[in-house]
Amino acid sequence: MTTEELLERYAAGERDFIGANLSGKLIGLDLQGINLSGAYLLVYCERSNLSNANFQSAGIADCGFMEANLSGANLSEAILSESNFEGAILIGADLRKSQMIRTSLGGASLVDADLRSANLESADLASASLVDADLRNANLESANLARANLTGANLVGADLRNTKLRDANLTYANLAGVDLSVAILCNTLMPDGTFRDDHCV
Repeated sequence: MTTEELLERYAAGERDFIGANLSGKLIGLDLQGINLSGAYLLVYCERSNLSNANFQSAGIADCGFMEANLSGANLSEAILSESNFEGAILIGADLRKSQMIRTSLGGASLVDADLRSANLESADLASASLVDADLRNANLESANLARANLTGANLVGADLRNTKLRDANLTYANLAGVDLSVAILCNTLMPDGTFRDDHCV
């Protein structure tokens, strides 16, 4: 499917493009509520409105979503590895079991996002807002969370091996049972209000 065909059908009121194979640019467009579940996408959607869109189980590796609005979007079990979501709005998004290896999420808003069992290995989350995000059992191995705001986040069962938490804010975060001995803590604000510097180089 071409982007022109998709836009024409969307403008006519169609929303379901399940399993579509799509490549091209969809920059700065209003595509809220679009259903691309199971689709294979090689697209660039910078600054587009994709709120409440459905990308469940879609293949979206190596795509561009910089500053896009994905509030309330369903990205569960999607393959998002090496895609760029810098500055994107993912408030309340469903990212359960998504594959986000080496994905760029710098400065993104993931407030109230559901990231349970998501694979964020080596992902860049520098300066991201993860306030009240659910990161239970997420894989954050070698992820960059420098300056990230994790206030109230639930990290129970998360893998924090070599996770970089320099200048991160963990106020009121739930770290019950989490092994912090393998995390990199540098001027990191802990849930109890203290600062820690472990493995800081």
